[in-house]
Amino acid sequence: MAIRFKPVYNKRLETKPVLVRTFNTWTDGAQASLQGCFEATDWSTFKVATNNIHKYTETIERAHKVGCRRLN
Repeated sequence: MAIRFKPVYNKRLETKPVLVRTFNTWTDGAQASLQGCFEATDWSTFKVATNNIHKYTETIERAHKVGCRRLN
């Protein structure tokens, strides 16, 4: 004789709605342009600007955004 118990909890798959995510990808032309921009960048100028890793990262992110605007 087997006793089967019904679980008290609800499974997450049954309680959560389906999540759909979309994302954009770079075209081949945009990738080539961006790669060319990165290859032409003098990265040592960013290193000289600061010894703080957070400032260094922030500066590179800003430069990347400016570079992307020129590509669009």
